[in-house]
Amino acid sequence: MAQRVNAFNTAIARSAERHSLRVVVVDLFTGSAELVSSATVSADGFHPSDRGYELIADRFLAAMRQAGMRVRK
Repeated sequence: MAQRVNAFNTAIARSAERHSLRVVVVDLFTGSAELVSSATVSADGFHPSDRGYELIADRFLAAMRQAGMRVRK
């Protein structure tokens, strides 16, 4: 599974490079352990909990800011 995830992530990175003026890649894989816990996953075991969505939104916000986008929080 890890091999497939890495291949998929590589393909995403390559595509994003070709469209770098219009695409911001948000890495939800690196350091994803904090996104997968009983506090961050809802009772169905699949969808994020409110805390999980907050962590994901924080990653999007950080990536957008790093890309120089002006955002409000």
